[in-house]
Amino acid sequence: MSVVLALALGVSSGLNPYVTVAITSVVAARSDLLTPAPAFAFVASTGMFAGALLLLPIDIFADKFPGSGGLMDRVGWVVRPVAGGIVGGAALAVGGPGVILGVALGAGAALATHALRLRTRRRVQWRMLGFGRIVFGAYGDFGSGIVAMIALLTPPLGLAIAASLIIAAVLVDRRWGGEAPT
Repeated sequence: MSVVLALALGVSSGLNPYVTVAITSVVAARSDLLTPAPAFAFVASTGMFAGALLLLPIDIFADKFPGSGGLMDRVGWVVRPVAGGIVGGAALAVGGPGVILGVALGAGAALATHALRLRTRRRVQWRMLGFGRIVFGAYGDFGSGIVAMIALLTPPLGLAIAASLIIAAVLVDRRWGGEAPT
């Protein structure tokens, strides 16, 4: 079940790492739903939660504008897999190879989700009359929170919702994606 949770939290981190880390931190600190191993005890710390909350408004607002959004996209290639690896490792924190598997699954899922999100937004944005960044940003922000919360409560359902968000992005890309007309 932990592998499923690591994948779902990785996808959630690919959508918005700060929402995922904040939710995971609160759940790890205040409930029995997630108990990270000693190597990932920092996930349940107040510092981790506060850091995620401090960076969250920057991501939410800076991601919506073309100039700052481009910077956030580039930073996301590093931040999202790192966040996915951290929450994935915390989800599979059983020691030894389990931790490595959790980090790899979380980071890989976050990286793939971020790449798909950027590709789809780039190919569909011209159809959204300039509101593509706002639409895809909100999609990522809300989707991340929903997937993280449900995955922490019921990992299979969280992974199913994460998969449905990915399938929706692929279908949107196939149906409406393309290069802007010249």
